Amino acid sequence: MDEKGALDFSQSLLRYLKLELTPDEERAFLQSVASDPAKQRLLDYYRNASALQKDFAYLDRLNVPEAWQKVRTRTALRHSEPNRTQRRLHKWKWLQYAAVLVVTVAVSFWWFSSLQDSRVIADNQYGFKNDVLPGDDRATLVLSDGKTVSLDQSERSIKEGKHAVSQTKNGMLSYWQQSGVDPSRFNEIRVPYAGQYKVTLGDGTVVWVNSGSALKFPVQFSGNERRVFLDGEAFFDVAKDPNRPFYVEAEGKTIEVVGTRFNVSAYSEEVQATLVEGAVKIMDTHSFRLLTPGQQAVCKPTGIDVLPADVERVAAWKDGYFVFDGNHIETIMEQIARWYQVQVHFQGKIQQDIYSGSVPRNSTLGGVLRMLADVSDLQFEIDGRNVIVSNNH
Repeated sequence: MDEKGALDFSQSLLRYLKLELTPDEERAFLQSVASDPAKQRLLDYYRNASALQKDFAYLDRLNVPEAWQKVRTRTALRHSEPNRTQRRLHKWKWLQYAAVLVVTVAVSFWWFSSLQDSRVIADNQYGFKNDVLPGDDRATLVLSDGKTVSLDQSERSIKEGKHAVSQTKNGMLSYWQQSGVDPSRFNEIRVPYAGQYKVTLGDGTVVWVNSGSALKFPVQFSGNERRVFLDGEAFFDVAKDPNRPFYVEAEGKTIEVVGTRFNVSAYSEEVQATLVEGAVKIMDTHSFRLLTPGQQAVCKPTGIDVLPADVERVAAWKDGYFVFDGNHIETIMEQIARWYQVQVHFQGKIQQDIYSGSVPRNSTLGGVLRMLADVSDLQFEIDGRNVIVSNNH
């Protein structure tokens, strides 16, 4: 690992532990860890709360002026060495150690602040070590010049260049068409884990963006088409405009519509498009398929399969519910992890049973896990923002 690689890895490790990576970034991070034993050891170390407590104890004992003087002395010695190769080797090692120290300090302070996390609450009802509050309306808007705006429930106007082009209110971002706005400008709404947000695009299309997702779109549609880019999951209610088809680009797949309501899930390479109303055409590089209401297209590297769909279950998240209908526990816990911003750990061999049921998304994490425990042979534990799933037997 070179100097830049060591520093980049330290930053990615911290973002992974804080659950800030996008699905694509998380996959790339875990792949890099799996191929490097040293990285795996670091990841295992920082997953361990007791290790972080040791870091705290060390930082408390550290005499900062004395430690800094040692660094200066060693640096002076390196500069006095005649062997350039040896100096470079020492510098490389020091930068690697510095990268590890960055993670140690940053993770320690993050871990300490997580103890004060207002969303991690006491559990006086379900018998867990603690409970976690559900997600809410929050997101980050990235403007075309790279500036970011934090979105929540508050009301404000947002400028793009010299023009006010959008407004936030009650967990919704709204755009409107006006003259003088550069149509080549794109905005991006990024919704973190434990968040969701609703946006009305300039043509009147309404989009519900789910946790751990991002939607990129033009500030103002122009020309003979409307095109947006999705990473994650969103529900679209597309404004009818026969002269300008609407396109959703997701993981190399294109969904074309004129006016319709549908859900797209693109958290992985397997893109799922479920049609509620209207008609859509979904295309990849090899073929296309047409959907009618009640159908779902499942796009895999091998092609596009069209299946019957339970549209109520697929769209339930935007209406405030988890609806499970014959799902494996791994699939269920993926949804829970995104909405409550927790990490899920499976212990032992988990039976591949399927589960059905519904629960409001405004329930605390403990309430959802208690429901799952009641209908399964599984045992759940909550430790901070970690959930451990194991068999009862």
